[in-house]
Amino acid sequence: MSPAGTVGSAAGRGLHRDTDWSASRSTWQADRVPYLSLDTSAGLAVAVVADDGSVAAQVADPQPRRHAEQLTPCIAGVLDQAGLGVRDLSGIVVGTGPAQFTGLRAGLVTARTLGHALGIPVLGVPSLSAVALQAFDLFSAVATDLEGTEDSDYPQQVVVVTDARRHEVYWARYARDPQLGVRLVDGPGVADPGDVPTRDAVLAGRAAPVLSRLGDYGPAGSAAGWCTMRLPDGDLSSDEQPDAVLAELDPDPVALWTVATALRTHGRPTPVEPLYLRRPDAVPAAGAKRVGR
Repeated sequence: MSPAGTVGSAAGRGLHRDTDWSASRSTWQADRVPYLSLDTSAGLAVAVVADDGSVAAQVADPQPRRHAEQLTPCIAGVLDQAGLGVRDLSGIVVGTGPAQFTGLRAGLVTARTLGHALGIPVLGVPSLSAVALQAFDLFSAVATDLEGTEDSDYPQQVVVVTDARRHEVYWARYARDPQLGVRLVDGPGVADPGDVPTRDAVLAGRAAPVLSRLGDYGPAGSAAGWCTMRLPDGDLSSDEQPDAVLAELDPDPVALWTVATALRTHGRPTPVEPLYLRRPDAVPAAGAKRVGR
């Protein structure tokens, strides 16, 4: 499976006392070109990725808070673990959402500032695209593990759904693409869960349990971040046949890098523009009212 197929790697622990580093400190090989990849659309996830797709260091915290305070020390930590300085970077990849204003802005502002200061390119990738790629890699792995099951036995489209608050979800529909890995079919958008077009697709992302309760997608998990996928009949014996295969899926920075690299290779745009999709929850207070005597 490709580096982007490390499903669930964004489900780490806190970045302080229980920091969950996924690689030991290493000496960077001189023939590799290092990129910093980060996403703050859900939790916080940062990785140093080489141009060959290998991961030098990676860390994640699934909690969607305190991104502004944690991101800078997190970046310093993965660079230190990789044996690199910030000036060794050749480029930056950042997730562009859609997501809430505050968390998403932390990642985008940091990426833009670093890129400008270092004079290196910054590539923007929708965070939902990373989740879609992880889901397709997961399906391929399951198809490989189940005897007699081929890649083609599984749905060729995935709908990624994440929490947008206000009882709504952000969503986008993707198909497999031989060159780009994933191709946007519909969206992105923000909608009531019941209005998301999920026909003939599987679900991935933090809000998948909500939608799975609305249709024939197997049981909904109690925790956030499930991908639900119905197995074809006959793959397992009747007493072993599960209703669905479940795996945690948050945007993975290595998957972001994989999508960004494919887009750049094929001359596709990678704008570093936030996908807010709606106005922020917080709005400026109205002007003070005049109080009469």
